[in-house]
Amino acid sequence: MFIIIFLVFSIVNRLLVEPELNKDYYGYYDLHNFNDPDDIYQFLLSEPYLYLVYKFFGVLNSDKAIILSLIYWLNLFITNAFFIWLLRRGDVSVWKKMTLFSFYYFLFGYVLLRNAPVYILFACFIYYSYRNKKYYKVLLTPLMHLSALALIVLIFNKHKFYLKALLVGLVILVPLMYFYFLPLLNGLIPFEYSVNKIETYSDGMLTVSIFHKIYFAFICLAIVMTLFIYKRRAINPIIVTTALLYFVSFFINPVLGFRLSPYVFMSIFLYNHMVDVSPKWIKVFDVSSLLLLPYFISTLFSTHHL
Repeated sequence: MFIIIFLVFSIVNRLLVEPELNKDYYGYYDLHNFNDPDDIYQFLLSEPYLYLVYKFFGVLNSDKAIILSLIYWLNLFITNAFFIWLLRRGDVSVWKKMTLFSFYYFLFGYVLLRNAPVYILFACFIYYSYRNKKYYKVLLTPLMHLSALALIVLIFNKHKFYLKALLVGLVILVPLMYFYFLPLLNGLIPFEYSVNKIETYSDGMLTVSIFHKIYFAFICLAIVMTLFIYKRRAINPIIVTTALLYFVSFFINPVLGFRLSPYVFMSIFLYNHMVDVSPKWIKVFDVSSLLLLPYFISTLFSTHHL
């Protein structure tokens, strides 16, 4: 019954909130390139997922506004399916589900047409990886968003030398990326488009820079709390990787760091190790998560011109 109510609410709300009100909408409508790629390399580097979805709906209608509206509906369907799947996970605490839902429902379902499926696939991968199960669908994510390339390293997280290799790799690869690979990639149009879009998000936005500093402090606090609660179990390859990538990306560009931050929370909240917390405190956390309702509502207003 709860799932039916949730689905009805989501459909009604989607009908009431026009996609054009989304603050990212005209970035897709006016700026995103849906032109046919010149060759296979440009096709792969242009994050072809959204291009293919656009072409699929383009068979049904040639109006760009209608096509984008259909893509937003598809994105909502994917997001709803994910959160219903998460709701049915008995080994994830209610307060963790509520936190992830409050933070990311409107962001995934209403805003991010390319990133949202990537976040969702990685969330499933992280969940199953913690439980020693394979989830190879995550290998599709670089075709959806180039940022996923940095996270693909997680497929090796079970290797006994993973953390050592990760640290050595960061020490070697970060300078190589900055001084060698980035100059090579700068000549590629799809890569320049992604970089320019990040710069456009952050240019001249003082309030955004302040927001990202506050968010940075919040994530630092969340990681400290994770170390305090999980203790040695917090030195998990997935948690360490997502945290390190967030910090590196934040110092490159705070907006880029913010886009990678959901992986940090997923790695923390989807962890399946039982922590030495009494059932009484778990109930307190579950009830306290209802206090996130105002934040949940505010995420809709902060991402839309309402």
